[in-house]
Amino acid sequence: MMLDSHILVFKNQVQSKQSFKEQNYLDQEDFSKFLDAFDGIGQNNYKAKPELLKICASIEYYCALRISEVLTLKRDDFDLRNRILTLQNTKTGFRKCKCSKWEKRILISSDAKCSKCKGLGKYRVKQYTTIPKPLIVILSDFLKSLRYNKNLFSFSRISAWKYYKIAGKNALLEIREQQFERSIEGIWTHLLRKSYLKWMRKNGASIELCEVKARHSEKRSIDHYIRPDIQALKIWEAQKFG
Repeated sequence: MMLDSHILVFKNQVQSKQSFKEQNYLDQEDFSKFLDAFDGIGQNNYKAKPELLKICASIEYYCALRISEVLTLKRDDFDLRNRILTLQNTKTGFRKCKCSKWEKRILISSDAKCSKCKGLGKYRVKQYTTIPKPLIVILSDFLKSLRYNKNLFSFSRISAWKYYKIAGKNALLEIREQQFERSIEGIWTHLLRKSYLKWMRKNGASIELCEVKARHSEKRSIDHYIRPDIQALKIWEAQKFG
């Protein structure tokens, strides 16, 4: 009888929290709730206004970008007609220069007079990703209001993290992730990139398409974006035990 009462209490607790969307990524419905939650934050930061945060989050989500990549984007990086975004400043957008010598990932030597790498041993290359239709709808009017070669945003990644967390809490989105170095709760900036890739995978996209979207060339490098996490385990158990 005592066990039955505990199970009943557990079921009541689960039912009382049905307003929380509990999964380890944001699907389209979750993401819409997340965007709407920015409206309740207010105009406390003149650089990170709610409307700009919503556009920033939309680009990060639908283009599966890192927040650092979003914050370096300029008006003329967007080709809405062809649905292609050009990335000029990315984490992985480097190539080793022919003038350099490397051992594993350590630069041994390079030509200080090289016009391509300027003696750094590596140089940047452009990367590209797609712009889905929902993002085109969001960006059309916004981009028309900007001058060419102008940065879209002037707030920092710290501000983005702060307001993403607030919006996620306001939207009642409970997300947890256990990483090797730390555990994270709520909505954090990199979650949006991971969420779109997980959404792609759950909706029939191949691993290869996910790699193209994430701009990764090795299958193992995409694993940490689409693998299950503690949130998925919690949901599976809840489905089995009620």
